[in-house]
Amino acid sequence: MTGEKAVIEIDCSSDELDSLEGAPNIVDNDFKCQRNNLKTLEFSPVLVYGGYNCCDNELTTLEGAPTFVGGSFDCSGNYIKSLEFAPTSIGGSFYCQRMKNMTNDDIINDLIKYKITAKDYSLTGMFFKQDKLNEMAREIKKTQAIKSKGFRTLLGLKNEI
Repeated sequence: MTGEKAVIEIDCSSDELDSLEGAPNIVDNDFKCQRNNLKTLEFSPVLVYGGYNCCDNELTTLEGAPTFVGGSFDCSGNYIKSLEFAPTSIGGSFYCQRMKNMTNDDIINDLIKYKITAKDYSLTGMFFKQDKLNEMAREIKKTQAIKSKGFRTLLGLKNEI
């Protein structure tokens, strides 16, 4: 698994790995490291032109994840507390299901906060495209505005006693 570039698919799934040390920097196809004992994505490839699957590990952060994934990205079934460090450009689907430390609302907020773009998104019990995420972002902003300003101020009403 060592080297600067791999032109083949890398599949080190279920190999009881606790490190990605020695992984290539660039993978022209898929990189699969799911179902291992990974606590970090340190030494992960920087660019993956296919899909990237790190689901069902012991990850608490996506720090070290590729900056670009041409296919789908799957970080499901981990202990991640934030989508910070997730790839911001994903050519396929973004899978984030069965998260142990994040609710769907947390995930949606982080997708917006960190500007993670994908063809579509798959969360536990939810599947939606980019336009729906944008709509949800607008709704969240409205809700936050109402909470910070109060209904009466937002509607232009005077406080009456």
